[in-house]
Amino acid sequence: MGQFTIRRGAAGAALFVVALLAGQTFFTTETNARRDQPAAPQAFNSGSNSELVTLLPVTKSGTPDIHRVVYCVDIGTVPAPGSIIYATAELEVTSDIASYPPLVSGHIVLVESCEAAVATPGTVTGTDITEANGENCSYAVQHHCTFVKSGVLVVGNTSRHFVALVMHAASGYAAWRLGDVVKVEPDYGRLGVIVWFWSGG
Repeated sequence: MGQFTIRRGAAGAALFVVALLAGQTFFTTETNARRDQPAAPQAFNSGSNSELVTLLPVTKSGTPDIHRVVYCVDIGTVPAPGSIIYATAELEVTSDIASYPPLVSGHIVLVESCEAAVATPGTVTGTDITEANGENCSYAVQHHCTFVKSGVLVVGNTSRHFVALVMHAASGYAAWRLGDVVKVEPDYGRLGVIVWFWSGG
């Protein structure tokens, strides 16, 4: 399952993506109309065995989801509005629930703090880099389910930022089987981020 979403500043981000695919190193954004402004890309990675949780509790569909931060990366302080974040994440989960296939969903989010996001697992607030979606993980068909997500975000402020992969699991059958969980496989994925820091001017 793959996904590529442009979020915020869509016109400028679209020009950036076209330039990136063409192998260029210059781009234009909506926040600064000057052309050929050089980008200074920096790469960040959650690293090996960087999963912050091992289990995703399955909640009943229609009730509040229990979100879990699986990966989180500190990208530091953005020097000027208009900087561009490209984030991609891969994750493998395992469902041993034979009676029903839980819906496993998630999204990549720009958050203010990894610690705060991890400490409030019920609801993780932030700016979406990708849309929140997922798929049913069937014990009979797949057992192991792999999720791949990627997206682009144009940053509108200069505060310190963190990028997180947030996941949850749900099913209408969870009310009759309390305590069901989906396992997050260790070291089967990671979160990677590339930031083109906009220097302004």
